[in-house]
Amino acid sequence: MKTRDKTVFYSIIHDLSRSYPISLLCKIACVSRSGYYKWLKRRNVTTARDLRNQDIMNLIVEAYEVSNGTYGYPRVKAYILREYGWRINHKCIYRLMKRMNLQAKIRRKKQVYRKGSERITVPNVLNRQFTASKPNEKWVTDITYLLLNNQRLYLSVIYDLFNREIISYRISKRNDVQPRVLIIQNYTYAFHKFGHTQTKQRPSRISNREEAAQRKNGERTK
Repeated sequence: MKTRDKTVFYSIIHDLSRSYPISLLCKIACVSRSGYYKWLKRRNVTTARDLRNQDIMNLIVEAYEVSNGTYGYPRVKAYILREYGWRINHKCIYRLMKRMNLQAKIRRKKQVYRKGSERITVPNVLNRQFTASKPNEKWVTDITYLLLNNQRLYLSVIYDLFNREIISYRISKRNDVQPRVLIIQNYTYAFHKFGHTQTKQRPSRISNREEAAQRKNGERTK
């Protein structure tokens, strides 16, 4: 039996010693009486190892606070060596940090955004003019998603800024790899249904998602 396991039994025996004979408790725990009395004699004595561990724990807490909790045991070891020149085995630091319930916080990695190979500027057609003087003069569109029966559905809606009327909508079970696909399909349907029948001029429109896709792919809907 490991010494650490015996220490647990010795502590239990000590707690129950007022109610039961020590010899009986030692027999049940499968430990010797002499071992229990040696433990009882040493339990209130501070050893040199205990003092050394306490000093190390103080340095561990210092390193942990300096790093705002981001140092694990390897960097704590390096900190103590760098600041105090004290070489301590990493297993010792790991054991003491575990005893104090100190664990390094995992920092989230910063997301790196890389520039695309093409940079195409698309003009702002509406220029924040969200009113129209006649039907089919300005259409706007975008994509959102809905949850139906624990399934995500993507909805593309086009409406006329003249009277806020819904001109067309399309629903898809997936985001079509690129959002522009669903938007273009919806716009094409609405344009053939209303654009040619009510006006000879193609309606002005703007879509944040469509413009973003055009910037990425260098492509304009015609």
